Amino acid sequence: VPAISSMVTFFSDTPFALDYVDLDGTTQIKANSINMATLTAQLICDTEVFDTEVVAANLDPETLDVDLGNEHGLQFETVAVGDTISIDVRANPGSNAYLRSLSLVVEVASLGLIDASTAVWTAPGVPIFPVTVATNIPGEPQRLFILSGAAAPTGSTPKGEVYLGTLN
Repeated sequence: VPAISSMVTFFSDTPFALDYVDLDGTTQIKANSINMATLTAQLICDTEVFDTEVVAANLDPETLDVDLGNEHGLQFETVAVGDTISIDVRANPGSNAYLRSLSLVVEVASLGLIDASTAVWTAPGVPIFPVTVATNIPGEPQRLFILSGAAAPTGSTPKGEVYLGTLN
């Protein structure tokens, strides 16, 4: 039986985010992408025969990391100018660890993308890890928010990834 790599070629339109890592078609998510990624498998002997799969390249936060955006699908949903974007914030102290403290500053690179002066933080109904969040910081138009918190785990505190809230 011939090797797959001798019959099929694979490519991605967003290799920085989602790419094939071997000649047999194994894929790996490398980074979040604000756009959908298209993966293609094409016969070498007849390039008219191919198949594509459109997927979202969206990473979960690694251990000791924070993730901004949706948990599934695209990291951020596409919106029209003037619409409100919702940005979920999750932290991952590790699958077998408690989140004990956190300090996070988020700034926007371009003032044309997000109007930081209208940012509003929404905490979950029953926060697992309470945080203090400052938005609309005078004199700092590119600073979207500052988030901080510290808490000692209790008997009901879950380990692993924690949803902290949503910035709108």
